[in-house]
Amino acid sequence: HKVDLIEIPSVGGYGFLLPEKLRCQIPIITRFHGSLGRIPIERHAQEALSLEIDKLGIKKRFPSAAKIINSPLWQLEKQQILKSQVITFPSYFSYDWLMSNLDIENEDKKVIGNGIKFENKNRKRISKIQEDPSGRNKIIFVGRCSLAKGVSVFARAVPLILKNLHAGKVIFVGPLLDPNIKKLLIKLENEYPDQVVLMGYQEHSSVLNLLRTSDLLVLPSFYEISPMVVLEAMSLGKPVVASNIASTRELVKNRETGQLFEVGNEKDLAAKILEVLKSRNRYHAMCSASFDVARNSFDMKAIAVKLEQIYQEAIDTCTSQFLSDTGYSRL
Repeated sequence: HKVDLIEIPSVGGYGFLLPEKLRCQIPIITRFHGSLGRIPIERHAQEALSLEIDKLGIKKRFPSAAKIINSPLWQLEKQQILKSQVITFPSYFSYDWLMSNLDIENEDKKVIGNGIKFENKNRKRISKIQEDPSGRNKIIFVGRCSLAKGVSVFARAVPLILKNLHAGKVIFVGPLLDPNIKKLLIKLENEYPDQVVLMGYQEHSSVLNLLRTSDLLVLPSFYEISPMVVLEAMSLGKPVVASNIASTRELVKNRETGQLFEVGNEKDLAAKILEVLKSRNRYHAMCSASFDVARNSFDMKAIAVKLEQIYQEAIDTCTSQFLSDTGYSRL
């Protein structure tokens, strides 16, 4: 089959040879998912992350070692991005961050959000929010149980939440790859049996079922590009309590579809979770608003139409450039 276009992610820079080899023959689009060579983080979140590292007693040599290892990787990522004809971004934060870290002039740049698939049966407004028959409030975290995802912040907030929440339950879903975080969560689970559950890695279908039967999603990350789990939770009509960072502010409308808390602050996180759950009428309004925002702004069918347009424009531009360079003209 003839290849008309190639799209590759930015992370890792493993596609940096393609744009050079195929330049002006086949258009190359880089989808900026983030960087492994340099952390896409805001200043206030970086300061909060440094404080969190101190709280956990993590030795400072690890960030230095990571910087040495990631520096060459960042160079590869930069070359891939600079040699691509088109760069697409899932968020305005990712666009602003890359523009401040790279001198990009000629490349075409598009901000187009991630999309979420809505089944036909779920395309209408959710009229009834599913609740646990036992009446327990379920709070869920989904993602890598790591320092960067703010799991340690959430872990410290859990006792404050359960103290003020009748029959509450907190569920952690995701791989326990960080030994410091794993130790912290196991201790928490032992202190609150039947109220704190560590489920580890789960298949995507299981994650969606867990989100569907939970009351709200918690995203305490120190940095994100455009978290898909937020869109998945909103598409199921769930409010989100997330760190107040640029990428989550683009998805979570504060006090409408969820709450934003001060990054790294477990007391504020606990307070915002309790505030969302304390009024059932307000909670249900947030559920409906979350679903509406996801359906109206992030439906994959609409996103796909925009992507097709970007792809066709890239193909047309590359073809015109090739004809010009070879001395041919389009009939």
